[in-house]
Amino acid sequence: MAAEGVATEQKEVAQTQRDRAEHNFGIAKSAADRVVFGIAQRLRNVQGMRVESVRQILDTARTMMDELVRAAPDDLGLQESRAGMLGEFAETFLAAGDLTRAQTTAEEGLEIARKLAAVDATIVAWQFAVSVHLDTLGDVRRMAGDRQGALAAYEEGLAIARRLLVTEPDNLTWQRQANSTLERIGTVRLAMGDRTGALAVQEESAATSRKLAAAKPNDAGAQLDLSVHLDKLGDVYLAAGDRASALTAREESLAIRRQLAADEPGNSQWQRGLGVSLDNLGRLRLAAGDQPGALAAVQEALEVRRKLAVSDPANADWQRDVSVTLDQLAAVRLAAGDPAAALAMYQESLDILRKLADSDPTNAQWQADLSVDLDNVGDMRRGYGDNTRARAAYEEALAIRRKLVSADSERADWQHLLAVSLERVGDMHLVAGDHASALAAAQECVAIRRKLVATDHGNAEFRRDLSISLSRLGNARLASGDRAGALAAYEESLDVMRRVAAIDPDNPGWQFDLAARLYKVATVTDTKRARAALTEALGIVEPLSKQGRLTTGQQEGVQQIRDQLKKLPPETAVAR
Repeated sequence: MAAEGVATEQKEVAQTQRDRAEHNFGIAKSAADRVVFGIAQRLRNVQGMRVESVRQILDTARTMMDELVRAAPDDLGLQESRAGMLGEFAETFLAAGDLTRAQTTAEEGLEIARKLAAVDATIVAWQFAVSVHLDTLGDVRRMAGDRQGALAAYEEGLAIARRLLVTEPDNLTWQRQANSTLERIGTVRLAMGDRTGALAVQEESAATSRKLAAAKPNDAGAQLDLSVHLDKLGDVYLAAGDRASALTAREESLAIRRQLAADEPGNSQWQRGLGVSLDNLGRLRLAAGDQPGALAAVQEALEVRRKLAVSDPANADWQRDVSVTLDQLAAVRLAAGDPAAALAMYQESLDILRKLADSDPTNAQWQADLSVDLDNVGDMRRGYGDNTRARAAYEEALAIRRKLVSADSERADWQHLLAVSLERVGDMHLVAGDHASALAAAQECVAIRRKLVATDHGNAEFRRDLSISLSRLGNARLASGDRAGALAAYEESLDVMRRVAAIDPDNPGWQFDLAARLYKVATVTDTKRARAALTEALGIVEPLSKQGRLTTGQQEGVQQIRDQLKKLPPETAVAR
């Protein structure tokens, strides 16, 4: 009996120890969740932190979670926490511009989420988590220029969210998740040139957002979602040349943001959102030729953004916002015929971005932003005839972009920016009479464009860019005296653009580009073919001109085509 009593007591002690250990482990897990998730989320709002510092902090936080997982590898709750941690880390790396780490952590988090969902398909939280992780991976792929990969991730995530909604159609969290994914799909489809698909998705997304916002009129988040989706719908309308519908969508979005900002004047998120809407509206009004309306919207946006930047000078995002609006105001001033004011705006924007880029040379996005503003300033200097300073700005931008590509050669957006720099530097070589250097730049640019098309053949914008670069290659060959080579480049450029324009015959921008390629061929071919090309070009753009679907610059291009046609000898003279 005594032995039995001792054994029973030992079992009780052992059970108590196990209970205490499990309790302590639970406390440790809970603490790790709070610390790790909190660090990841707060880092996304920390301004001016170097990318390398973000990596080191997150690696340290990850070590804490990994140690817990090693201690209990079969604990599914811990695996769920680890997947959530990796999703948060992916978003933080994405915000910091570290796409390589963002992709690896997003993929790792998704892999864990898929395994959990496969363990028990009845746990809807795990199914929903897969949808969320797919959105995160899609965001990373989209930023890296992998639109096909992004679209695949988004569509899989949407299918999961919709399956869940069949079982619980009134679940607002699932509704908002599905709608957010819809908006992402629409954005990618538009970028890929699928305007019809993009319009259908964005209209569905806006309609759902309107329904959710009406059901919860006091829910600021629902109202903000509606505003965002209206902006995205406006983007599609604008791409289709339907400026009236785009304006209606943008103005409704602005009204929502004004109300949010008025309800909570101290809420910086609402104030920043107001600045975004005003910027969007100003850009649209400028495209529609409403310069006074554009100026009013952009000036108000700048006022809102300057106030935010002054309230927290250390907030890098708000400083960058000021730079964005200064660039927009410069475009308005330039359209109004005030290049001096435009240059001042671009220069102020450049100064802001240079300061940000200097504060963290490892922040790739800030370096890219700096290169874009160097291009803007270079364009203005070139317009003034100051080719020396224009070339200096372009070459500095080129050097930055070569470093970006060297650090991450798989990023399509960096490759695109490098090609843009080569186009501008090549133009300056032509102006200087350095035909050999101009030709070398054009050839390198075309090689980059061909590579981008090969990696994503369904990307219409990549093919359009190739058409533009081929046209510039033709220019360089023509300047070098190679008329036959110029014609070959122009013809290939025309062939590429025909295929792009055929994807969406109602896209006014692409149709105008097609007419421009026909014009180029006409400048180096025989009279008969030139007449046919110019006549075809006018047949494309004159209806668009009459419908008011061309910009002011494009209208000038129409007149240029007419003038070139008039320069040709009469057909009777050609016949003789």
